[in-house]
Amino acid sequence: MRSTAWLICLILSATPALAQAPAERTLFDSWNAGLCGLTDTAFVDIYAPSHVTRIEVMFNWDQGERETSFTLAKADGAQLAGGTLTRSPNCDPAAPGWCGAQAAVALDLPTATYKVRTGREGICQNPDSQGSGFIRVFGTAPPAAL
Repeated sequence: MRSTAWLICLILSATPALAQAPAERTLFDSWNAGLCGLTDTAFVDIYAPSHVTRIEVMFNWDQGERETSFTLAKADGAQLAGGTLTRSPNCDPAAPGWCGAQAAVALDLPTATYKVRTGREGICQNPDSQGSGFIRVFGTAPPAAL
């Protein structure tokens, strides 16, 4: 019995700990509380090589509208991804037409500026976002980069 316990301890000490996937974090956020106009473009600065898992823009939805198209490109225009943004439950309580528009993605992006463009003008933008649309980007990056 004693040798069995010793063997189990030896096996457990030699087994590497299971690696946990890094937690999703906010990599970029240009949302603010100011009043806004509309644009179809939001710019994103990725400050360190990152794995992007989700993007969300603040969008002015028409009644009954639930999705809009988008593209994600390098700032120079080279398209990296595209698809559909869907209306999220993240809405402005004072203005229910203003809700998040989000998409799951799986992109490994190097440090650079990127742009997200929607199928129509509907992204909130104002001087506090430097005229770029309100956008949040989520994913994983080295802790020193955040």
